[in-house]
Amino acid sequence: MDDLNRIFVLGNLTKDPELCYTQEEKPYAELTIATNQYWKDSSGQDRDSVEFIRVTCWNRLAENCASSLHKGERIMAAGHIRFRSKKEEENQKGGIFLIADAVAASLEFNRLVVASNQ
Repeated sequence: MDDLNRIFVLGNLTKDPELCYTQEEKPYAELTIATNQYWKDSSGQDRDSVEFIRVTCWNRLAENCASSLHKGERIMAAGHIRFRSKKEEENQKGGIFLIADAVAASLEFNRLVVASNQ
């Protein structure tokens, strides 16, 4: 049986995606999604925690994210986890990333408005 490396993240974009290109002119975009958790501790006090998930998109998905998504929007990203060392790619941060296969706007709080290209 194949191993399973699949993750889904739902949260808010911390900044507008920026479209970049590799030396081979391959497009990519890096996003950061803030995820929030809320709970009450044993004394009944409200608590919260924020995690920042770094997401990398490639090719057409990167271009679409950069042209369509904006800071503060609620999105869901699906893909696989990959560890990147600092030495692996110049000018890139090291750590754990979600490499996205799909990114979508969440309709949890807002409705989607589709603009016509006509």
